[in-house]
Amino acid sequence: MNPFPLLRITFFLLAVYLGMAAYAALNGPAEVVHYLYSEQGPYETFSAWLWFLLAALTLLSTPLHMRTRLAAAFAALLMGARELDLHKALFGTSFIKVPFYKSASIPLQDKLLGGLLLLGIIALLVYLVRALLTHLRRRGPGDAPTLLLLIGLVLGMASKVLDRFSSQMHELFSIDVSATTRLLVVSLEESLEMTLPLFFILALLTLRRRGR
Repeated sequence: MNPFPLLRITFFLLAVYLGMAAYAALNGPAEVVHYLYSEQGPYETFSAWLWFLLAALTLLSTPLHMRTRLAAAFAALLMGARELDLHKALFGTSFIKVPFYKSASIPLQDKLLGGLLLLGIIALLVYLVRALLTHLRRRGPGDAPTLLLLIGLVLGMASKVLDRFSSQMHELFSIDVSATTRLLVVSLEESLEMTLPLFFILALLTLRRRGR
């Protein structure tokens, strides 16, 4: 298949989507913009529900092998739970970050349990990455489902870069970005973060349609 028509449409829609987010961040009322991109705002909430929808669709996706289907669905559930900050519910703070294991106030048994959970999550991600690489070796990146999946991954990584932008500018270059710039970066970061499950859902639906 020729991927260029799909790429053109995808990047056009993405440019419109990000342009609207940037316009809202720069021109909307501050309290409304802060709510939109807050932890309890619609972007975080919709991202979680998109991950849960992806988990359900993955379980129903017959073209995937059962083991890959279960692993991907469980990973989607974990991502949705993270969007709702449920990774902080077990110990009162996030067990997926280094400070959790360095803190003297965290009991040793909590650190051990958190470490086991984290190792399980890492093993799950390694399995999925290996499955993706195996698929790429067999079919290449040119078919529509794989292309949508890869675009989603790239945009997800871009959101993580934006997430660290303001702090890294201060730590590395001693530059304090303005409040307006921080709000613009947050709007783009949250918008891109929500595209990750969305592109995965599109890839899965395209795969199911092709498998009929």
